[in-house]
Amino acid sequence: MAKKKHPKLPNGFGSIKKLSGKRTNPYGVYPPVTEFNANGSPIMPQALCYVPDWYTGFYALMKYKDGTFDAEDFLSTEIKPSDRQNDVIAKIIASYNNNTRLAATYKTFSEVYEEYFSYKYERDKTRNYSKSSVYAIKSAYKHSQTLHDRPFRELRTEDLQKVIDNCEKKHATKEHIKNLFRQMYDYAYSHDLCDRNYADHVRINTPDDDEKGVPFTEEELSQIWECAGENEILQAVLIMIYSGFRVSAYHKMEINFDSQYFRGGVKTQTSKNRIVPFNKEITPFIRKDNPLFILSPAKFRAEFSDALSAIGITGHTPHDCRHTFSWLCDKYHVDTLSKKMLMGHALGNDVTDLKYGHRTVEELRVEINKICR
Repeated sequence: MAKKKHPKLPNGFGSIKKLSGKRTNPYGVYPPVTEFNANGSPIMPQALCYVPDWYTGFYALMKYKDGTFDAEDFLSTEIKPSDRQNDVIAKIIASYNNNTRLAATYKTFSEVYEEYFSYKYERDKTRNYSKSSVYAIKSAYKHSQTLHDRPFRELRTEDLQKVIDNCEKKHATKEHIKNLFRQMYDYAYSHDLCDRNYADHVRINTPDDDEKGVPFTEEELSQIWECAGENEILQAVLIMIYSGFRVSAYHKMEINFDSQYFRGGVKTQTSKNRIVPFNKEITPFIRKDNPLFILSPAKFRAEFSDALSAIGITGHTPHDCRHTFSWLCDKYHVDTLSKKMLMGHALGNDVTDLKYGHRTVEELRVEINKICR
């Protein structure tokens, strides 16, 4: 005989489980899960009661949802199953789902944000998010204030787009807002809080101002070399100038001493996880205990400014090291494709680069070693 199937219960309704062994009351009735362990797995709550059949369990959950469940009184009540119970229960579940969906319709952007934030940063114990990551999400939420009180399900792409278009902050802030929208909609869609992902087509309509900067002059570069000696911060400045990564990439950089290359990168797909061989000029400075690889980007920026000021160089930011690397690539005739790959730039619309754009680590090493003091 085929195993009898019961209607599927909605998410958040509770559960009815058939227990092993021979029991007078073989079905356990459990309220919805509300707690999770350190790995993010649900902790099964204590059973409301144990009952002789699935239908009695469903009736217990209905009483629980209604707020009228009392274990002692309930167990003294006889529930008689009938042939039409599945039809009746299916209608009750459908009504419950419709009411749940109706309630979700009125959830505001802020309410969905609170659920998403708890789901990602508080309930998920499998990952440790950096303070900067959490701060970026909270900041993006604040910059979305015009959406806070609006029903989430009613929002459309143009509503999200206006937030980014009207933001007067830098490109990086707009990237955080776009990222927040994407993550919130991923969460909302999987929890039936929206009909489609309206964040998919949101874009940033302003140039990336993160690439602005001023290279070090030849005189400043010579001065840094002269003073680097035992100064680890100035050595770190030279590592940045001769490798071309953004400052935030070095904190979690893979340093392969055997094959003598860096692997890392941040921000874009072409920037991330790229390989940059050690330039021969800075190889003696590359150590795992260099402050560049230990300090947070914020702390390193402070050390960066202090070290340069001490030798009379002012007005530069760590990002200027990346601009200096770009200038050095041009000065020493690093080929265009290698420069793009070393800096993590997109290959653009150049058909030749897109089709034949490959370089081995050794080929990149030859190119980057064209750059010298």
